[in-house]
Amino acid sequence: MKFLTILIIVYFLTACGSESQEKVMTVDYYKQNTEEQNQQVKKCRNNPGELMKTPNCINAVRASNHAGNLPTY
Repeated sequence: MKFLTILIIVYFLTACGSESQEKVMTVDYYKQNTEEQNQQVKKCRNNPGELMKTPNCINAVRASNHAGNLPTY
């Protein structure tokens, strides 16, 4: 019985830790990689309720603003 309980706990802990996390890119990275910047900004603007406060959206939009690109909605 103990073994089964431990097995179940390990299973749930493994499942919780398996979520893939997106690598956070810097503002400077997005300034130098405008194609990825544009893709990220488009993705963020397509789902602002869920994504706009994520680090990659903030950094991509900030890089876009530094480049003088005005947001288009």
